[in-house]
Amino acid sequence: MNRFLLLIVVVLGTLAFVFQGLPGLGTIIFFAVCLMIAPVVIQLLAGLIMFLFQIFFGITLLFLIPIVFVILIVNIFS
Repeated sequence: MNRFLLLIVVVLGTLAFVFQGLPGLGTIIFFAVCLMIAPVVIQLLAGLIMFLFQIFFGITLLFLIPIVFVILIVNIFS
């Protein structure tokens, strides 16, 4: 069950990476992935950072998505 949940998270993260060009959709999916795997404090911090980046730079934290993938894939196969 745990591996199945992680696989779903990886699929959602892949969709977020693919749809990153569409405004807001990648952010929504990526934030949903963060909600599934992170403790509450990290969720709030990630949401705040994403919100600030979106406002000031017009971009999302695209560089964090591959890092999350690596962590999840290591967890799936360990």
